Amino acid sequence: MIWLDDLYISDNITRKKDKLIKKINKGKITKNLYVIALSRNSSDLLDVFQANILKQDYYKKQDIIAVGLAKSEDAAYELVKTIVDDCYAATNGVDVKAFFQERLGETIDNA
Repeated sequence: MIWLDDLYISDNITRKKDKLIKKINKGKITKNLYVIALSRNSSDLLDVFQANILKQDYYKKQDIIAVGLAKSEDAAYELVKTIVDDCYAATNGVDVKAFFQERLGETIDNA
């Protein structure tokens, strides 16, 4: 899993971000933690995962690019809304992958 440095974070976990990312990377159980990632298919904009599902072998083998982290499912979908709103405001469109490529100045390939 690749974590963007400029991650979208829900308000209730801002100070715990690094600790929570380490827990996810180590495969530890987390409670009510959600990862927002760039979609791996062209028909969706973003994927929302409950963090514990990412411990499964299938997901460990995937090139998942995390762009957000939230402490609840509701907060995760609020972050999705914020990301899409920011994307639209910056690009007049909803090509989220291109939005993050522009912000990073590099090509993102996770499909």
